[in-house]
Amino acid sequence: MSDPIDKPYLETVDPTAAQSGVDAPGPQAAFADLINYGIYNGNFRLGPPNPASNIDLASSTSGSNFIPGWRFVQSSNTTITLKQQRAVDSPAGSNLRFTYTGAVSGHAAYLEQLVDVGGSAAQWTSNTIRAYAETSTAFAELAVKLQYLTVDGTITGMPPEVTSSYNGSPITAITNAETDTYPAPKAARYLRVRVVATTTGSFTGTLDLYEVRRERGGSVFRLSETYLPTSTAPTSIFTRSNDLYAGFNTGADPLTGTNRVLSRQLIAIPFVLLNVAAGATTAMQLSDNALGLANPYIGMIVGGSVVGVSYRLSTAITAGGAQALRIRALVGGSSVWTAHTLTTASAVSGEAKQPIATDDFTAGQTVGLDVVTSASFAPTTLDMAGLLWVALKYSGE
Repeated sequence: MSDPIDKPYLETVDPTAAQSGVDAPGPQAAFADLINYGIYNGNFRLGPPNPASNIDLASSTSGSNFIPGWRFVQSSNTTITLKQQRAVDSPAGSNLRFTYTGAVSGHAAYLEQLVDVGGSAAQWTSNTIRAYAETSTAFAELAVKLQYLTVDGTITGMPPEVTSSYNGSPITAITNAETDTYPAPKAARYLRVRVVATTTGSFTGTLDLYEVRRERGGSVFRLSETYLPTSTAPTSIFTRSNDLYAGFNTGADPLTGTNRVLSRQLIAIPFVLLNVAAGATTAMQLSDNALGLANPYIGMIVGGSVVGVSYRLSTAITAGGAQALRIRALVGGSSVWTAHTLTTASAVSGEAKQPIATDDFTAGQTVGLDVVTSASFAPTTLDMAGLLWVALKYSGE
């Protein structure tokens, strides 16, 4: 490892001189940060040899002004530069600053690191990368791009990069990308992390990058060694640390399909509807002692997916035709999925499920259930209960 950019991995990086007022922690700072952030130098505590100068490109010659653990690339033009910046509100006391000088729409530069994540034989783990930044203009965009690589750098286990970006206003924002849909493949050795600064317009300004953090998805034990059913719908529930995980099988053959657990929290929201009316569309009410009847839906604090609907009737349906009663899942007050279509032949209880990410909702949107009946539906005194199953992302994802 003769490349100067790799030297901090081998040598101590804590101050060697005596300090006044604050004592250095016991472990080496770089390794403590690796544990805390999941990425080497993810909080940019370690700067280049000459912090007052711009960070040099990865293509620069040996001995240049690199930032430990990261490589800087101007992927489009040379209008975006990078420098370490002192910041009193940064947990490490410093951050990186992208400076846009005469940039136009489409110009971009990025930081890149290969994170040693290791593959997962059962594909039960995933990775979420978060980047915390602040922009001086609405034209600045921060994106996180992820890609699993084999030991020789070949792409494995997923299509081209998973990307999540933020573009909006000159305020503090969090952007993240996750590999939940593509858990660590068997052959994965590295996760290539790119944090991209780009522009959607012509301007001169800055984007401060404070931290890049990796969170690992849930790794759990199977309830048994039997294979999950051949479906991409939620089929089993696993538990760890009071969190619930939906189990999925991605293959047509249970012996060759990929069994995995996604880092989502599965919850059930109860609803009820008394005296179901004929020839009507009626919102089901939350089971909360009839509170808030005028607003039957509930707002979600984090995003997620509608993955199932269960129901129970007080009595059998006696008339109404082929669509006597339909139960629909709603997001933002609009129907996204007809989970059940019940007739006189239907059971008085049942459940339906669908793949994750089929019907998504975002933080702040409402979810709920409603019931659509035909004009000839009977009996009109029927009562029913429903459970709306949603798979929530972790807070901030």
